[in-house]
Amino acid sequence: MLRMTSGAVLIAVLALLLLAPSAPLRAADSPPDDLGGASHAMLSALAISSYEDPANTVPPGDDFSRVQELRAAFHGEHPGEDSFTHQPALDFVARVVALYFARRGQLPAASYMDWLAWKVGVVGRFESASVLKLGEGLRGVMRHNVLDNLYPGEKVSSAPCIYGLSILRTGRRDYLQVALSFRQPLRIASLPKYYQAGQDFHLQARLRHPYDQLEFFMDVEQGGLYSTPLQVDPSGNLEVNLRLPLEAGRYFVEIRGVPEDLRGQIGASQTLLLLPVYVEEREPPLPPAWMLPSTEADSQPADWAALILDSYNRERGRLGLEPLVADPVVAELAADWAGRLASGQVSGFQPELSSRLASEGVPHTDIYRMQAHVTSPRELAARALQEPSFRYQVLDFQVSRLGVGFSPVETGKPDHVSVTYLVATPPPFQQELEVRRLYQAAVSLRRAAGMSGFRADPVASSIVADFADRVCRGELAPDDMDTLKKTLRHGLDEPSLSLVAQQWTGSYLPPDDLSGFDVILTRADRPRLAVHACRGDIPGQPSAEYVIFVVLAGR
Repeated sequence: MLRMTSGAVLIAVLALLLLAPSAPLRAADSPPDDLGGASHAMLSALAISSYEDPANTVPPGDDFSRVQELRAAFHGEHPGEDSFTHQPALDFVARVVALYFARRGQLPAASYMDWLAWKVGVVGRFESASVLKLGEGLRGVMRHNVLDNLYPGEKVSSAPCIYGLSILRTGRRDYLQVALSFRQPLRIASLPKYYQAGQDFHLQARLRHPYDQLEFFMDVEQGGLYSTPLQVDPSGNLEVNLRLPLEAGRYFVEIRGVPEDLRGQIGASQTLLLLPVYVEEREPPLPPAWMLPSTEADSQPADWAALILDSYNRERGRLGLEPLVADPVVAELAADWAGRLASGQVSGFQPELSSRLASEGVPHTDIYRMQAHVTSPRELAARALQEPSFRYQVLDFQVSRLGVGFSPVETGKPDHVSVTYLVATPPPFQQELEVRRLYQAAVSLRRAAGMSGFRADPVASSIVADFADRVCRGELAPDDMDTLKKTLRHGLDEPSLSLVAQQWTGSYLPPDDLSGFDVILTRADRPRLAVHACRGDIPGQPSAEYVIFVVLAGR
């Protein structure tokens, strides 16, 4: 059973101090109606091709001297303080956020803040933002606002942060000051954003704070997941080496770990690194819709669970998966625990959840859990769908029930503690889903051997599916592999084609590790895969319920 938490992502905010007469925005000062205008033009102009780029990015505008002054004051009052490090590229992000806030009067979603950081080559997870609106001559207020909102003090205990500042002129005498901080528990070497299909992926990182139980995740082809434990040397260094997918697309990479001071606590795992990498694809100029804040008021918290369910089911539908069902019993347990977390009664997940579900008549084989602080359902769904460690749980074809609970942290405040439970129940045999699962398991086995994934061959897959279905109907003997090989050679029309074919029969499908297939699945000269699963009454093997055929073809 996998238990995890997203960590508290708090938008600590909005001290709006109207300390001077405010003039309306002039036309020349007005930011665009949406983020497809000036701010995105600025971002696109950077064209940064790697994360942690050493380029000293300076935001456009007439506020740079003020930012320098603020930064000098900040470090002047805290000499030698290394818990916060200035990141010039984040000044640029703060400028975009200021444009957004000046127009809409609100901050972008936390997931969108992350996207802005990735766009300018920054590694780190969004932690907090403050916006101050004030008039000319109040630089002391600006300086103290930065110190109050960014200085670690009680806010940052387990991870150093990087920060950025921006001051946007909104009228003749009015300004918006934006200060952003991003958590940065890892320091990584410069990492490219763009790769060719099947290219080697190499990540070197150094822990800036002690963490245990480190694990690397990467989403791969067709909604699959690759994961592996990470070893850290005595100096705190770690490495990841693997082959990237052969299919073009955006793939998120993630590293999770448990802070040393939270060792042994349930649900203490945190995301230390989350970045998208692009295979045979350029970074899009605009973020995906699910990263943007909702245009409506996000309804009432009572409606949030339905919005979460809708977001997850849209993504499942895109991949051909059955929709999740909202379960009132699971939702009641989630809401109860969210209330306990919000009131400070507990800090981790409830024990004995499995037995409680069983006593309530909820059948299950596994329970996935997520805990977070959120201000909207869109924010929760966005975080879940971009983190491989939780995304694959949302997309697990065995997961059938969802329960989400929310509880306000403090009356009158926008943030809520959320608890999400995904309950897995083995569904009836579904051929398409079984084939997908087998393909993903084959890819994972191959990646564990340090190889790239497979090219799914549609022609070979059609031939193999027809052959397997005939076996399951009793029309062909299951060991008639010569017929299958001849049909494949003829259908693929490749005289020099070399094949390896293998069958499996039994009363259940093989486990996800496919250990019995490792010899043929890890052949470097067999990059094309066709796989099929079916259920039938096999002549001569009355106990067999499933038959699986795996065929690898390559020159």
